[in-house]
Amino acid sequence: MARLSCYYEIDNFYELKKIEKDIISNRIIINRSQEVFCKFIEFRKKNEILYPDYGKYIKSFVMEEKYWTLLKEEYPVFLPEDCEHWVLWIADYNISNTDFENILDEALKIKGWKKEEIIYFEKIKNNRSVPEVRHWHIYAKLM
Repeated sequence: MARLSCYYEIDNFYELKKIEKDIISNRIIINRSQEVFCKFIEFRKKNEILYPDYGKYIKSFVMEEKYWTLLKEEYPVFLPEDCEHWVLWIADYNISNTDFENILDEALKIKGWKKEEIIYFEKIKNNRSVPEVRHWHIYAKLM
């Protein structure tokens, strides 16, 4: 069961979909579990020493210099059991909405997802863990 705040306990993807607008608008932020959060902080601290320019690290090693890539989130937020957390990374910081939608459509086709089976959003700038690289979080219903 995902705990979104003291007001929400979400058991499945369809309940999550009911609050999609609040997630997209960043009015509701879904957090990582304490265990995953600690692992994420440990990873970031280690990498800040090795790679002071974290955006460059993401583009070079995570994205492997590709224009875009879709990866399962290594440090996912606490979602219902029938959901997965993915991240769509895009190298072009000034990508247009049309180009983004085309990339999203291509990613959906590759994964075999339908738009009604995902929630996707970009966090507001001050909540981004990697503000230098545009990325969208995708919560996908497990097939």
